[in-house]
Amino acid sequence: MTNNGFPYTGTEMPEYLTGDTDHIMISIPEEDEKLVSNIKPFNATSFIKQDGEGNFFIDASESLFKRMNIENILFERNRKLMETDWTRVDDNGLSDEKKEQWRVYRQTLRDLPGNIEYDENLNVSNVTWPIPPK
Repeated sequence: MTNNGFPYTGTEMPEYLTGDTDHIMISIPEEDEKLVSNIKPFNATSFIKQDGEGNFFIDASESLFKRMNIENILFERNRKLMETDWTRVDDNGLSDEKKEQWRVYRQTLRDLPGNIEYDENLNVSNVTWPIPPK
């Protein structure tokens, strides 16, 4: 199985793959071609599944594409959460009011993936980062 994948809607082996043995071709149902055409080069193994009868298929769900398109955002979000872990320690010296402000900020960071807006190609169109308390 290949480590890289790309969409290809033809029915014959592309000429540039002639002699290449490190690939797999899977027919894509016509109703999925629009969604799959939005794929940029990707790690194919997370999309290729096999049913109980040994048939391969592509599991190209909208939620999976969205998740791929926000990996950098999730990395940044997790970094921001780690940088504010100190606010959850009992002896951090913060007032109850400040503790609550930091709690709300951290919860907003955790909720961020559900508030991201996407364009028609499932690419991120808008991210609103919360502002940390001062």
